[in-house]
Amino acid sequence: MFSPHWSPDGQFIIAASLEISKLYLFDIKTQSWSTIYNDTCAYATWSSDSRFIYFLRFLSNPAVLRISARGGNPVVVADLKDFHLAGIFGL
Repeated sequence: MFSPHWSPDGQFIIAASLEISKLYLFDIKTQSWSTIYNDTCAYATWSSDSRFIYFLRFLSNPAVLRISARGGNPVVVADLKDFHLAGIFGL
C-alpha cells in the first residue's frame, strides 16, 4: 500500500497500490480492505465530510474524479484532457 490517508471521521483509510493501479479502502469497523477503483490513479484525498474520495486519473483520459466512500462508479469532476500534466511520477 502507498500513501495512506485517514478519513476525517476516522472510520476509513484510503491507500493506493504500489504500482498506482488500484485504490483501496480499509474499513476500521470490519478490519478489511476493499478495492474501490481499479485503474491508474494518484493523489487521493477525502472530502471534509468523509463521504467522497477525490483523485487524479492521469495516464489516459486525464481527469479529477470523485467516488463515493461506499464504492460505485467514479464521476468526472474536472476534465484535464486539454492540460499538460508534468512531474507526476517521473512523467
